[in-house]
Amino acid sequence: MREYTRRTVTTLSGAALASALAGCADDGRSQGEEDTETDAGTATDGEGTTEPAGTDGNGSEGATAESGGSVSFELPESGELYAPFQVAMDAEGYTVEEAGEVNEGAGHFHVLVDRDPVAAGEMIPNDDGHVHFGDGATTAELDLAFGEHTLVLQPGNGAHEACPIHEEITVTVE
Repeated sequence: MREYTRRTVTTLSGAALASALAGCADDGRSQGEEDTETDAGTATDGEGTTEPAGTDGNGSEGATAESGGSVSFELPESGELYAPFQVAMDAEGYTVEEAGEVNEGAGHFHVLVDRDPVAAGEMIPNDDGHVHFGDGATTAELDLAFGEHTLVLQPGNGAHEACPIHEEITVTVE
């Protein structure tokens, strides 16, 4: 039996989700309306880096929704760790940019702590369980309580509407 890595599975499923990504492109706001949301929850900028608009998490030109996309946690890996811990997020075929303007196949990261992924096209809540990285950050520091936690990495468009791609890991904070 062939074993698949998390990246292989996400890459394979990305193509199947390509048409659904197009739903992340329209937020229904009038032109010129700005997003005033700030990062919330237990995340801090830490040593966070941001990718310039128009690039994916690897610094290359972002792909359109038609080409698919995937997201992944580079850090942490599933397993035991100590708080606070570094989170590093990556996107392939998806442009990471600041919140505000809605661009097809583009948006910013959200880490959902002990929450289920948000349905595609629905607004991602802004509370302690839904950490927003509206500044386009791809790294951060999380400080979670002791115990087991499920982390879901899910991008949202510039208006914080959920895209249909995500990755889920389980960590235990010692």
